[in-house]
Amino acid sequence: MPTLTITRTQRDLVYEWGLGLLFGADAALWSAIDAEEWSKASEVALRLSDFLRVVNDGLGWGPHHGESITLSAPADVLVRWFDGFAPEVEGRVRRDLEAEIADIQLDVPKNIDQSQLEVTPDQQRFLVREILTRLTELDGLARCLQAEEWSDMKAYAEEFSDLLRFMAEDLHWRPRRSGILRPITPPDVVQRSIRYLITSVSEARRVSETHAREAEEEAKEFQEIEDRFAELLSGPTKHLGG
Repeated sequence: MPTLTITRTQRDLVYEWGLGLLFGADAALWSAIDAEEWSKASEVALRLSDFLRVVNDGLGWGPHHGESITLSAPADVLVRWFDGFAPEVEGRVRRDLEAEIADIQLDVPKNIDQSQLEVTPDQQRFLVREILTRLTELDGLARCLQAEEWSDMKAYAEEFSDLLRFMAEDLHWRPRRSGILRPITPPDVVQRSIRYLITSVSEARRVSETHAREAEEEAKEFQEIEDRFAELLSGPTKHLGG
């Protein structure tokens, strides 16, 4: 996997730019969704997803004191992240890193391979609903950042980077009316996304069970959701991993 080494000055510049993106992403994303501006929603989601992945894969959360830092995010993520820099970042960073990015770009696949995973329209509706529900917690990123809870921040970033990418690249915020979806999102991202959702549903189920009156009815609903996730991770999805 290709890597990109940057200086501490470059790191601090792109990190601060990315934090501005992060703090505004929640409002920008839901504004686009509410207005049914699906392309805008995907643009915001993918940009935030790339930033979260790059920070988790080398850029790091919080202050950095080393002289240089190596980024190991996937090639397509690094290239997209680099191309998405705002003008105030481009002039100071792009000149120094263009040659390295050009080399990394050679490792980006020329053709996008569709997954063998087949997602029916009904499953798409289910996934869209559950991911949108999870994205209502997106403001947790900013809360962790302000509290300097770096381990929680890394876990949040890992999850939301995958969910945002899967939604932006394949699900597009609303399910297809007909036809099978074969994701172009990398299989490992799809698999992790589904597992994050399983964990989220399991936690919600445990919370509901503390309320005796609601527990029995909600348990049935949670069981149905978990069964649907199991369906997605079995059969045609075996190639994604057990």
